[in-house]
Amino acid sequence: MKIKKLNSQELKKLQNKVIEQYDTYFEVGYHIYDRDGYYGIVEDFWYEEEVLWIQYKSIRYYKGESKKTTFKELNSYYKMHFSKHSPDEYTEKLKTEMFLTHDDDKEISNETGIMIQSKDVLEERKKELIIKTNDINAKKSMIESIYNSKRWELMNMVENFQKEIKKIKKLLFTLEVYLGIEEGVYQIQEGKYSDNEQLTIRQRMLFMDEEVGNPLDGGLEFTNINQFDDWLLKKHEYFHCKNYELLAPEEKCIVGLRVRRNKKERGNINPFVKINLEAEDMYTYILIRNGENVYRLWSQLELDTKLFPSKTEMVELQEKYEKQNSRYDKDVIEEKVDQYRHQFILFQGLVDRLDSLMLMYKQINFLSPTIHQNKYVNFIYDGDDNLLDDEKGYWKWHKKNNKGIKEGSRVFLIGHYSGNNQSSRESQFVARRLYKKYPYYSAMDNIWNVTPAPKKGVYIVETDKKTNRRDKDEVEILKIMYNPKDEVTFVSWEYDPHTRKNRLSFEIQKEDYFVINYDTIEETDLLYLEYMMYQRTNRKDYLHVIPALQTLIEYKKKELDQEEQFAKLCLSNGKDIDALSIKKAIRWWKVKNKWKRSLYDDETKALRMITNKAKKYTNENTN
Repeated sequence: MKIKKLNSQELKKLQNKVIEQYDTYFEVGYHIYDRDGYYGIVEDFWYEEEVLWIQYKSIRYYKGESKKTTFKELNSYYKMHFSKHSPDEYTEKLKTEMFLTHDDDKEISNETGIMIQSKDVLEERKKELIIKTNDINAKKSMIESIYNSKRWELMNMVENFQKEIKKIKKLLFTLEVYLGIEEGVYQIQEGKYSDNEQLTIRQRMLFMDEEVGNPLDGGLEFTNINQFDDWLLKKHEYFHCKNYELLAPEEKCIVGLRVRRNKKERGNINPFVKINLEAEDMYTYILIRNGENVYRLWSQLELDTKLFPSKTEMVELQEKYEKQNSRYDKDVIEEKVDQYRHQFILFQGLVDRLDSLMLMYKQINFLSPTIHQNKYVNFIYDGDDNLLDDEKGYWKWHKKNNKGIKEGSRVFLIGHYSGNNQSSRESQFVARRLYKKYPYYSAMDNIWNVTPAPKKGVYIVETDKKTNRRDKDEVEILKIMYNPKDEVTFVSWEYDPHTRKNRLSFEIQKEDYFVINYDTIEETDLLYLEYMMYQRTNRKDYLHVIPALQTLIEYKKKELDQEEQFAKLCLSNGKDIDALSIKKAIRWWKVKNKWKRSLYDDETKALRMITNKAKKYTNENTN
């Protein structure tokens, strides 16, 4: 919209109207500065239906375009400030006047006490004050703009320097990994080298404490890592081969190792010492086998849980990266890709540098896109958890076996209840399960004086009612009764030391790892129980699984020996009885009633009834 030119009187009336309505004075050619430091040049202004319209040229980065808006919108939403100086003039003016006092300001100060009686003089003074106020605000805005622009400029410079430093560090780290600058090799066994030209790399990261599988004192840790080296050279009692042959079955093989998967419970020790020990337990190693030669290598590169990506993983990471909008998520993906790249560089360095270890007579380039097609490298993709057959795992078996526990069942308790035999945790757990006998808590020594937990052995299951603390309802629970014969110190908060006389109620649940349905396990199940002790699926839970299976097999074998002696006694007392019928009759005796029983609960009665039942079974088989 083109506006006609106004003469001086019309322009003055228009400016007075602006002052009256908006308490602001400006004219064509004024430069307006917003709070972000950008400016525009007023080209024209006019009233239209009692609304003040402004046409101005908005200038950003020395590029401008004409815009039209209402003064109210500019003043209210953008808080525009006004100045009659051009941008370049105004910048120079700021530099020279920023720390100076204007003569006009002194003049204003001197005139504050003068009584101005003329209305025209007051109007002119009002205009001058408005102009100076806007000028001061513009100066402030410009200073902030200059400061912010310089600050962001410096921050961008720092960020760029940091990116360059990060690239340089990554490059130096890559060279160090390839050259093995911070690398140590320890030879565990010396022998004959393999003639096989193919190198096998296994994807799955193994954990030393789980492979050794010794649950005593919470399992192996970094401080006794030499026990792992000794274990590698021992013959496996179940698979009848050297342990290093189980971890690295191929004659020329690389396997990733970490000391522990999970943190070890160390009790109340110095927190700084605890943090250092936990960090050492996360160290990673590489187990190298070449024929009968076995090496354990340490590198400054912390290995991932997989030594190399799955077949489609890199493509999936690339697709995921392209879909991400977050810089953080993209950085996470880049770090994952860099981790795999560094691990391949480590393999490349091992092959190129440690020729005496690997004896690789063929050139291998691990960074080649076609490395997976190289016939001299065999990648074993065993790193995905879904490849493990959990249907034969301990927890599947445990859930299925314990499903039939009910009142009268016989259950086996493995004898420890905290997962790693830590007495403080076990005491607190037992205190919660002794729902009818609350422990005495001594504030003086800050310990729980509780009844010892049930020892490992076979117990009869009973039912009871227990009040739910949340909704105060009574619920039916399973329990076992036992008397640990411990020393009772307090009775009803009175000191009265004596040996315990009454049995205690100890709550159990079908899901408890330390509870196993005992009478469902027969002689034919022992081989499967032994197999589960060494099955790969169960290694990560060895602190629970191995003690449970070891004690269970021990007790079951002992009971089977007793039953064998009892069967011989039955054979000596009865005629025309076969051994198979006696075994069947013994089983019948143990489980036929609601309350399951052993042979020695009532030995005389058991001998008589089992002999008669065995005769009946023998006659049925004969007929």
